[in-house]
Amino acid sequence: MIWRKGNWGRAAVVMLSATSCQLAGPSALGDAYYDQGVALYNRRDFKGASPYFDYAVRNSPSDSNAYYYCALNYQQLGDWPRAKQMYREIVQKFPGSQAYELAQSVLQKYDPDFLKKMGEQESSSPDSESSSPVATVIFMIDGRSGSTRSPDWDRLPSEGKIYFERVGNSQHIEAEVNGRRTSMVFDTGAESCVFGKNHLQALGIAPPSGPPTGLSYGVGSGGVGTWTMPVTLKVGNIERSNFQIHVQQSMPTEPLLGQTFFKDFEITTDPGDSSIHFKKKGTTGSQTSGYDVPFRRMGNEIIVLVQVNGKNCPMIFDTGADLICFSPPQVSALGLSIPDDAQEGFSTGIGGTTRTVRFNVDRIKMGPIDKSNVEVSVVEKSALDLPLLGQNFFKDWQFSIDSERNVIHFVRR
Repeated sequence: MIWRKGNWGRAAVVMLSATSCQLAGPSALGDAYYDQGVALYNRRDFKGASPYFDYAVRNSPSDSNAYYYCALNYQQLGDWPRAKQMYREIVQKFPGSQAYELAQSVLQKYDPDFLKKMGEQESSSPDSESSSPVATVIFMIDGRSGSTRSPDWDRLPSEGKIYFERVGNSQHIEAEVNGRRTSMVFDTGAESCVFGKNHLQALGIAPPSGPPTGLSYGVGSGGVGTWTMPVTLKVGNIERSNFQIHVQQSMPTEPLLGQTFFKDFEITTDPGDSSIHFKKKGTTGSQTSGYDVPFRRMGNEIIVLVQVNGKNCPMIFDTGADLICFSPPQVSALGLSIPDDAQEGFSTGIGGTTRTVRFNVDRIKMGPIDKSNVEVSVVEKSALDLPLLGQNFFKDWQFSIDSERNVIHFVRR
């Protein structure tokens, strides 16, 4: 997040359809209920769309696209029990379909135990294969990297180094999109690289058209429509061609350089010379000093265990967040009280603007970092499952994200 003139910038973005593209199928396109449901959905009339998708599922029980839109619509209505049930049915009934891949990306984030149970059942079946899509998702949940290497792995450099500029606490780096220079926020809390159509238009790049093909969630967001498109994205000496980015209609913050770009590298951030050092996985030497903090993966996000006033609290390790950030329910769960003199403001994230308050917490600890009287923010509207551990907590430390061993290595600076 970036604090500027009373506004806080972006917070972590959760891409619910990381492999999304337009859903189409002969039976769905020929179904009047489905067509009407999609039309209402695209106008954001989710309540009106609901009965049409229900009819479409009943009338076309073999149509995976109808199931997916029905699940997505329930999610938009806030009916999570029905939405999760529909997503579960998709991965059970339609393996190998595009709807299956999209439903997996949601369940991986919000119902990983179900996917893990499915994986265990399939692995115990005599007909199961070790290369099944479900097994790949389990690897991602467990943080294993063997099956998640990018297609351009062999073309990636063994290492690289870039420099960042502090804006507030956030790290801004220079990048090139299709040969055009732009500034981006280095963001471990973003699962994907995210742009607004406004960014692409300013760069002279034609944005994607047609109806949105996915959703993103974050601070101030109830779900924002997104598109995917391939670009050539270059940061330092790392250039990725035909690289999929996510695009939303308008984005009030700078573009986000998320996990999909640098997931194949071990990353060391050094505040001493304002640099970020990338080393290809498998080439990093062992650390000889400092402190290791274990993490787990939730999708692409890095989850660490933090103590807030002595209570355990899983949090997203988020270099794109200026401050530690909670939602009201997360604050209540920790037994924290928002003081009457808390400073009021606004937070602008990928999903829009929401009210916020800032106040200090007595003590927050993670591994070797133990701070007292720590400033945190509470956002009124947020679609984030976990709080964000922002830059104000760890910006004075050098850290290396080691995805081979699932640890963050900290060195005091």
